[in-house]
Amino acid sequence: MMARRLVLVVSSVLVVVPAAVQANLLTRNPGFEEGTTQAWSLGGSCLLAVDPLGHTGAFGGSVTGRSRPWDGPARQLSQEIDLAPGTPYAVSVWVRQDARASANLTLVARQSDDAGLRYTYLDVTAVSRGQWERLSGVFMFEPEGDLQRLTVYVGTVAGEGNDEIDLRVDDACVVIPGDADEDGDVDLGDLALLLSVFGECGSAAGYPSGCDVDEDGCVGLADLALLLQYFGAGGG
Repeated sequence: MMARRLVLVVSSVLVVVPAAVQANLLTRNPGFEEGTTQAWSLGGSCLLAVDPLGHTGAFGGSVTGRSRPWDGPARQLSQEIDLAPGTPYAVSVWVRQDARASANLTLVARQSDDAGLRYTYLDVTAVSRGQWERLSGVFMFEPEGDLQRLTVYVGTVAGEGNDEIDLRVDDACVVIPGDADEDGDVDLGDLALLLSVFGECGSAAGYPSGCDVDEDGCVGLADLALLLQYFGAGGG
């Protein structure tokens, strides 16, 4: 009975579907297109420079002088985003390495708060030489006490002999998964928007990219399940 009432409420909402791309919460220089390394930092002791070889656009970033697994490019989310406790954040970045036939690259969230310092591995992906690969993962922002810093960075897996390889990075992105209407939370408006384009596939369909929560090119049951998983998140 509860589910039936929910459907009736959603069906009464008028939804206008724009042809839009879900807004990146990293608004400053996520793809090095400013021609600088502004808004980027380093997860350790290494060098970061602008590189003409990027994933998209005119520029990317190159990391040299690495000596430890955590030496890599980073974004300080606590300085860039108004983080809301209890909110999921989907982080992605494109990476490349040209030193090994294959190397495992990592995407890690490092959070410092009143409970201390902790690390969350968001993704570990084998990246072949000369190929761009996308690292991505979702973490739930649940600070304990006051947050000092939250950083996400790219690195390598300890003990695999890749601590010193150079890395390339481009097109970093952070979004709230399930926030299809981009108002900072996941609620009935997002559910209504997803249901209005349910079953559509491909960029030509013109639905907001935030409806494709699992990013498989179609709006389907998996997207609905993820939206319901995150339902109620955000909004401060």
